[in-house]
Amino acid sequence: MMRLIRSILGIFAYGGAALFLLTAIFGLFDAEETFLVRFFVFLFCLGFTAGFAKLGQWLMQHPPLLGAKRQKSIKAEAEASTEAERLQNVFYEVVQRNRGSVTVMQFAIASGLSGEAAKTYLDQQAEQFEATFEVSDNGTIYYQFPL
Repeated sequence: MMRLIRSILGIFAYGGAALFLLTAIFGLFDAEETFLVRFFVFLFCLGFTAGFAKLGQWLMQHPPLLGAKRQKSIKAEAEASTEAERLQNVFYEVVQRNRGSVTVMQFAIASGLSGEAAKTYLDQQAEQFEATFEVSDNGTIYYQFPL
């Protein structure tokens, strides 16, 4: 719908450009005015012709602004959804492979996330799945997810 409105406005802008062009041409040959007045009328109308023509071109060639923002938003949501699914799959794989015992480093390596992002993700999953924590003798924290 927005594209149709912009197209109609573009047509009107081109029509305005044509009207100012005709006015410029007729003003140039107006015998009742001095040459200087005719020349300035011609330049004035030519400026408006160029402005309306550029406006018409912009309206006809550019996609609707709201539609473009909406398309970007939908694309961003799809990418975020795909990334969330990928992380979830990596998480399940790491938990299963390690029989429920996962470190931040293991998950960070498998997922490609930074250590801080991996820890945040594991903390969220630990809360959701009611995981427990164990600390090894060397101080490594293990997330214990129930299988």
